[in-house]
Amino acid sequence: LAPLLGYALPQRQEPLATREGSEDAGWLLNAPGGSHLRAWSIATDIDLDAPQRSGRGYRFSPMRIASRILLETKEPAALLTGGSELRLLLTDPSRPDSHLAIPLTGTAGWAEQTLAPDSFRLLVALASPAGLAALPDLLQAARLSQARVTKDLRVQARAAVEDFLQAILDD
Repeated sequence: LAPLLGYALPQRQEPLATREGSEDAGWLLNAPGGSHLRAWSIATDIDLDAPQRSGRGYRFSPMRIASRILLETKEPAALLTGGSELRLLLTDPSRPDSHLAIPLTGTAGWAEQTLAPDSFRLLVALASPAGLAALPDLLQAARLSQARVTKDLRVQARAAVEDFLQAILDD
């Protein structure tokens, strides 16, 4: 996948210190020009959201570990997979983390497709070096659009409630 995205072969990274201690820093895929993308590959029998250490629960799931590493390194995105699902993690220190989940197995997965699915093209567009460079602007545009839609819905909901109450009073 690394060459298809425009990166050289991944290089294993040393553990990195986060607020929870030393954690797996994954693999680094480097592109010409200095761009890079971090990735983690987890064993297929491990849930990406399930904790890997006892006692502290959710904070030690592969997903949370990857998110902490991204925040520590100030990287906007990374890949995380357990074999049946590929996630493109998106981080922003001022907002909650999010991700795109792409099935790799099953009837909706890439393994069953004869042509490249739209999710593959989306992954290439966002995780390539050019996509990572454009990601902050894309996320900001999405936030602004979300704020506009939320404001419009609030106005529409208020008008609907007012119309409903006026209809009750008129009746």
